[in-house]
Amino acid sequence: MKRYLTQTRLIVSCILFCLSFFLSSCASDTEKKEQYLSQGQTFLENEEYGNAVIQLKNAIDIDPDSAQAWEMLAQAHLRLGDTQQGFNSLLRLEQIDPDNLDTIIQVASFYLLAQQTQEAKTRVNRVLTEQPNHIPALYLQAGILSRNPENLDRIADIYEKILAIDTRQPKAYLALARIYAARSEFTAAETSLKTALELEPESARVYKTLFDFYVSRKDITAAEAVIEKRIHHAPSDSEPHTFLGSFYLARNHFEKAEDQFSFALEKDPENLNAHLLLADLYTRQSRMDDATAHIRKTMDLAPDNHGVLTACAEFYFTQKNLLRSREIVDRILGQRPGFFPARILKGKILAEKDELEAAAALFRKIIQEDPEAGQAYYLLGSVLEKANDFARAKAQLSTAIEKAPYLYQARLLLGNIHFREGDIALAETHARQVLKQVPDHYHAGILLGNTLLEGRDIPAARFVFEQLTQSTPDNPVAFYRLGILERSEKNYDLALTHLNHALDIDPDLMDVFSAVITVYALQQKFGPAMARCDEHLAARGEDPRVAAVILNLKANILLADNQLETAIETYEQAILKNPAYVIPYLSLGKIFTAQGRIQDAIQTYTELIENRPDQASAYTLLGTLYENKGQFDRAETQYKTALEIDPDLIPALNNLAYLYAEQEIHLNQALDMARQARRQTQQVPAVMDTLGWVYFKKALYDSAVMEFQAAIELDSSNPVFFYHLGLAYHELGRSKDAKTALEKALRIQPDFTGAETARTILAEL
Repeated sequence: MKRYLTQTRLIVSCILFCLSFFLSSCASDTEKKEQYLSQGQTFLENEEYGNAVIQLKNAIDIDPDSAQAWEMLAQAHLRLGDTQQGFNSLLRLEQIDPDNLDTIIQVASFYLLAQQTQEAKTRVNRVLTEQPNHIPALYLQAGILSRNPENLDRIADIYEKILAIDTRQPKAYLALARIYAARSEFTAAETSLKTALELEPESARVYKTLFDFYVSRKDITAAEAVIEKRIHHAPSDSEPHTFLGSFYLARNHFEKAEDQFSFALEKDPENLNAHLLLADLYTRQSRMDDATAHIRKTMDLAPDNHGVLTACAEFYFTQKNLLRSREIVDRILGQRPGFFPARILKGKILAEKDELEAAAALFRKIIQEDPEAGQAYYLLGSVLEKANDFARAKAQLSTAIEKAPYLYQARLLLGNIHFREGDIALAETHARQVLKQVPDHYHAGILLGNTLLEGRDIPAARFVFEQLTQSTPDNPVAFYRLGILERSEKNYDLALTHLNHALDIDPDLMDVFSAVITVYALQQKFGPAMARCDEHLAARGEDPRVAAVILNLKANILLADNQLETAIETYEQAILKNPAYVIPYLSLGKIFTAQGRIQDAIQTYTELIENRPDQASAYTLLGTLYENKGQFDRAETQYKTALEIDPDLIPALNNLAYLYAEQEIHLNQALDMARQARRQTQQVPAVMDTLGWVYFKKALYDSAVMEFQAAIELDSSNPVFFYHLGLAYHELGRSKDAKTALEKALRIQPDFTGAETARTILAEL
């Protein structure tokens, strides 16, 4: 019995010891967690966010379901700028405390920023169902609706509801002001902005919004008064000076802008924005040493600020210092591989260096990671446009506009592609939409003027170009386009006035100088044209590339004036000045071919290829000469080389397909090339005839007839088209139609190649 009691006491003692240890352990973990949370809070308050993250993670290791720890961890990550980790922490907090409406709204706001509208909408609707007057949820609801411009009235109702709940909501007044302005209710917009300013008299953001409103209304006096009032009420604040300086800078009032930026730096020598804006100003003034000094100062002040470093890299990028720009970008990405602005700039650098495949690959990767990144679609489209892949470029640019309607640059580039492709109506639509977004956009104005000119709406085009010359008198492009317009209307004196004005702005614009010479040529004023060439050569000819262009223009005038030998000598001088300049070779080759000097033409194109082996057209022309000489193997080699350089070169495709058809070899390959050329040209009779001839050689006579007939509809003066049609009818047994076609061919030209065969067949019919 005694032994039993002893054992019982032993067991109880063990249990009590274990329980005591367990409770002691629990107490220790709880104390540790509270200690980590306290330390984390202290680090947050002292803005030591990295240390805060460490302590809060320690707390979570002890209690993975601590809502307090996850909430504080989300704050720490967000203040560090680590948005993804901050969002992940909020998602975890939402799981732990699913009834916390404030957390739900925070998560919804992240989804809205990521353009995952449905996820945001689901959470906002849940909150408003439980609390219809939840103001943060109402703001998010308005944000969701703002994705569709047609929701403007509903959005206005939401902001008015917010103000009915709480009249002291400056954010709602600012939002309503934007809506009123969009409706052209400018008095109401101004009233809302002033009310917001009354509620937040110290808010730089509200001052800036009111300032921008007056600028948009072109009320410059009121705009300046707003900023001056802000400066008066907050004399130590440097930001109003940067607002005002930016305003002056945008209007090329450089002296006033410099004064304001300097004032900003006097008040705050570490104002990064002022340093960057001064760098921009000095760049526009070509004061590159001053600009670079401010960029370096900015980098010294914020060596770890990735946003600032990216802006500095952008500066070097615009200065074509791609090496320095790339160094900074690589430094940023070494620290933050996913930093979006730096990745975007890296892609732009690759594109600028013509590393188009690498640039496209980077932008595609960004899109794969973030399918809503409108800017990446735009930049991918611009890379594809640079690679002349217009079909895929248009697709990417259209997606960019869909994802980010504010990206007017994508719309402008898309409009320019449509213009180059001859789709004038679409180009005009895009130009007008850009101007609706950015009313004074110069290049959009140029595109609009070009579309109107192409559509022969001369008065409207003239008005657009004249407006641009007045708004931006230092840009030569509008003067140039006005000159082209007046030239097309045969207003030659006025055309010369505008073109000469453009040259006064920039004497190195050879397109403009060429247009001047063309005006003289159209009037057959060959003497003045050559005199202008000599004058320009004396003034600008120190650059061999410029000299070559001028000499080529002078040779064109000599040729038009029937001074053939002097023209040939002048083309040769142009080539000597710049052996890489293609055009004089082509002109010389054409002259020699017309003179029957085939060997000289061959020599000319051969020299062109030696100096510019990238010119597919030179191989094609050389191939044509060899083909005409009956040297078919050499012709084939030249055509193939041309297609290796440019697989879509229509003359090479067409000529090689015809060569194969004539020799009755490689007919399947010939058919593929002829069809490709036909698809790409549509309405070129010679290409239709080639495809028909390949069909004929493959005994597909019905298809051949269709192509020959299509060629004849567009050009009924070519005897070969009728000859080929007659041969196809003959093979089909349609003797009457064959006779008609062959007789027509002989009437047009009795001695064309194939005329004897035509007569033989006619004699048999």
